[in-house]
Amino acid sequence: MEKLINQDHIGLYRDDGLAAIKGSGPEIEKLKKQIYKIFQEIGLKITLDGNITKTDFLDVFFDLKTNTFKPYRKKNETPVYINIKSNHPAKIKKELPKMIANRVSNLSCNEEVFKSESIPYQEALRVAGYPHKINFSSSKPAKTKKNRSRRIIWFNPPFSETVKTNVAAKFLALIDKHFGNSELKKYFNRSTIKVSYSCLPNIESIISGHNKKILNSEDKPGQKLCNCRGGIHSCPMEGKCLSKSIIYKASVKTRNKTCTYLGLAANTFKERLGNHKLSFNHQKYEQNTNLSKHIWEFKNKKEPYEISWSNVASAPSYNPRTKACKLCNLEKTLIMTSTDSNLLNGRSEIMNKCRHRAKFLLSNG
Repeated sequence: MEKLINQDHIGLYRDDGLAAIKGSGPEIEKLKKQIYKIFQEIGLKITLDGNITKTDFLDVFFDLKTNTFKPYRKKNETPVYINIKSNHPAKIKKELPKMIANRVSNLSCNEEVFKSESIPYQEALRVAGYPHKINFSSSKPAKTKKNRSRRIIWFNPPFSETVKTNVAAKFLALIDKHFGNSELKKYFNRSTIKVSYSCLPNIESIISGHNKKILNSEDKPGQKLCNCRGGIHSCPMEGKCLSKSIIYKASVKTRNKTCTYLGLAANTFKERLGNHKLSFNHQKYEQNTNLSKHIWEFKNKKEPYEISWSNVASAPSYNPRTKACKLCNLEKTLIMTSTDSNLLNGRSEIMNKCRHRAKFLLSNG
């Protein structure tokens, strides 16, 4: 593509692209055929529109004949903004009108276009409870100085107006207190650890999630929850071995004591159990989990043990829309709050990254 089109004349964003090319109609058609050929050679398809002077790209509409551009919205699409009384940080609500004004200004070629295109945005702000009037700003955003990249740990506590404690200030004060005079100060300080509040889901998301949970309940009639050959009596999870997105507990009983292990299964529990059995039967997988390490301690000593399984809780796994994994968070919460002195899970598991996010990465598609 670089050999066909000057890089300064083309813009790409994910699966959309726009290029400005000078040439006659036949020349443009010839170029289109060359691009089609490039994509076909690597097994991809592409849709091209050529010989046009007006088009939209993402949120901008361009007109080459009049040399103008303006904001673009899909037909019958109305802007919606968070209400001024919503449970969001005050800083976000304060800066929202200014951000909208800057965005519409940057997408407008002049003040006249801004005045005609800003009406629906101004109305959306009014409906959301903002009395501010957005004005045209011709100043271009200042170029930010490129900072050297640093490895930063982010703490993102959820924000709620009902919480009066300044969580961010308290957290940073704890960093100063415990690492201020420590050898670890160069790793844990206010430059390497930052705080930023995260917003809680809105009411629509909460209701939608609740309804989805009820409608997709594993206990709904007609749904198969067990496929064990011996029936429910031989099922390790009492007839619910096909349950998904659950936190389970393994209880290992010996002569002297009973130890417990908490785990999660985003797929069916039966699939997860198969992986556990693999680590129990083959010593080369001994280090897979703390549970397998514990089991092999008894196997090496040839001591008898009994293991039983139970369902503790359920939660949805990683969602690419919310970018949150409630299943992993629930498991970590249960490990942290457990009062069982014989819990096999290590505290280091709390810092583990979500393993369910990887399958949504483009590189694993």
